[in-house]
Amino acid sequence: MTSEQKRFMDVSALYLSSTAPDVASTTSENRSRRLADYLNSLLEHDVEPGIVAVLAWKRDMADRGMKPSSIQQYLRELHAFYAWAIDHDYYAENPVKKSDMPSVKQNPYRLMSERDMMRLLAVEKPKNAKDTYWERNRTIVIVLINTALRNAELRALTPGDLDWENEEIFVRSGKGGKDRYVPFPHLARVAVRQYLDSGFRPPEAGDDTPLFGRVEQGRWKGITSRSALTVMVQRYAAMVVPEYDKKVGSHALRHMGASLLVTNGDSMENIQAALGHASQQTTKIYAARLRPARQHVKSGNKVWEEIEYQTRHGEAALARRNGGST
Repeated sequence: MTSEQKRFMDVSALYLSSTAPDVASTTSENRSRRLADYLNSLLEHDVEPGIVAVLAWKRDMADRGMKPSSIQQYLRELHAFYAWAIDHDYYAENPVKKSDMPSVKQNPYRLMSERDMMRLLAVEKPKNAKDTYWERNRTIVIVLINTALRNAELRALTPGDLDWENEEIFVRSGKGGKDRYVPFPHLARVAVRQYLDSGFRPPEAGDDTPLFGRVEQGRWKGITSRSALTVMVQRYAAMVVPEYDKKVGSHALRHMGASLLVTNGDSMENIQAALGHASQQTTKIYAARLRPARQHVKSGNKVWEEIEYQTRHGEAALARRNGGST
């Protein structure tokens, strides 16, 4: 290893440790993996860090069959590292040029039809529900669509984070370790009330443990991994909309929630706050890919009407379960 290669290794390690507290753990892990990939390319080609090395790395990634979008992400990560290093006087020039990044067409997100989305929002028990987890999973789906929370944010949610009086949810340690409040819409409140009233989550679990989880060996245990929550969402969506040809994960529901905010005409500031984006530019990019055509606006309005209907339907069901009072 040459002195310049070691310098890159040392400075990148400092960069990773310095920025880790400000990002999610998965972001930090991805960042570390991408910079390590570049370092491996330096060692494999026995070249010093610089423009030539970056172009060689780019060719390597293409030869490995990586998609242009993935190559772009790796190059952007290295560009961000050098921007940080220049700002901290470790390097004088950024060898990653924007002109060398592959252009990637940003296609609009493919969202569910309003008909399928409305079926996901239904508050009654699905006819083909066979296990005891359907009410928990249905509530998770409804909350994700109505709040546009991230996977990790939903898993960290506790009953104590629900402000019923002010109709808000306190999101602890969102992306970048930032806390925030998001609206707690009426349908989400009704669904959570039904879920808590069902007895699936034992009252003795308390208000400071995860809202969603299951009982294991007599103790309440939250959902511990991103993939576990994704599987719950996918199974419920497949049960309710079996003919839909794509798996519906938690992030797809976040897209649905964001699309409803866009069709509702919310301000960019409100959408940014709800999604928890640090930069409004990120929100604008997000909204642009979700920007509805005229027909989609009509579809979004139908979904809002369905939300109002399901809210009334859920309140009536909750009242019946409680003997006439909510």
